[in-house]
Amino acid sequence: MNEVIVFNFESSRYLGTNLLGRQYTIQDYKSLINTPEFAELIRKDFSLIQNWQAADKFFQEHTTFIINSFLSGRQTLGIEMWLSLLERIEQIDSGNYRKIHKGTAYYHAGVYSLFAGHYDKAFQWFEYAFEQDLRLQRSETPSVWILTFDIRENQLEKGNEYEYTKKLLCRIEQIEKEIILHDSRFSLTVDSLRGIVKSKIVCDLSFRSLRSALASLLASFLECEGTERFLKIAPNSNEAQVIVNNFLVNMTLILETFIKKSPKAQNIPLQKGGIGELYQKVIAPNYNFNYTSDKCFLSNYQISKNYSNMLNEIRDAEQSEDKLAVAFTVCQRVRNISHHIFNEAHINEELFRNLTLRMYYAIFSVIGKLYV
Repeated sequence: MNEVIVFNFESSRYLGTNLLGRQYTIQDYKSLINTPEFAELIRKDFSLIQNWQAADKFFQEHTTFIINSFLSGRQTLGIEMWLSLLERIEQIDSGNYRKIHKGTAYYHAGVYSLFAGHYDKAFQWFEYAFEQDLRLQRSETPSVWILTFDIRENQLEKGNEYEYTKKLLCRIEQIEKEIILHDSRFSLTVDSLRGIVKSKIVCDLSFRSLRSALASLLASFLECEGTERFLKIAPNSNEAQVIVNNFLVNMTLILETFIKKSPKAQNIPLQKGGIGELYQKVIAPNYNFNYTSDKCFLSNYQISKNYSNMLNEIRDAEQSEDKLAVAFTVCQRVRNISHHIFNEAHINEELFRNLTLRMYYAIFSVIGKLYV
């Protein structure tokens, strides 16, 4: 907390001139941003920001103070400082704050959240950053590279977030291999997935809510392993079951969003838009599955509406039924359980691994079939 930083803002005419050369500790900086002096200088500097380059440089230079929190291992403090700065600037001049480009600000909030292991928040920040980039019709930015798990040479400037993007890509590739081992018919490659994600979801201006679902999906790839480890360490704890249940709830919402927002669902009248209706009117016709009256694709095997014997039932069903149809049915059963009775349900490590594999199979299949 005692690191001393010299204030030297080249892009901030009034901040730079009036605070140049002053020395601050991190605590001093936190106090500084709440002073009337800081507010007055921010208002003057904001009036000079006329383009996105100037806005980027302005926000970039503030990281000089915040990055030291991360270098000293205090990731949560760094996130809090960054959010405090953004809240304070919005409070000082909300009109200009709304107008200027905040891609760099939101991107850094995502990076700091990523370092702290707050994956869901991190990818939502990256999605917010890209929304800012879209306003400028910029389609090749660090936020795009992360949202499309792209690690081509020289991208992300080889910062620490590059390592997380590599980890994300490895997790997606691992899941792809597991799905292929599970069902050899699966043919969606990671490169094909990236192409669909970038052209049909990320860069399509009409798909804002879908980009949020994508952000949650990408976060889940990094969260899944940690969730499974938590379950392995404390399999019978209520806390582990709550964490697992919340993860599964999120996965079902991601799947439903991808189905409902798909191009092939746009001209289909949906009364309630529930999962049963989506399966009946969108999934079944596009996959040639039978949709039975009890809202289950399987004609010969039934998957329970609880977890007690689900793993054996899934395996029995997959002996003679379409494995993708079973995967969709598993998603529906998980949805019905996880949204209502998680306190009565118990999921062990093996069941969790099998459920998530089939849920990823269903989600990948929807992206690969309904978005081309």
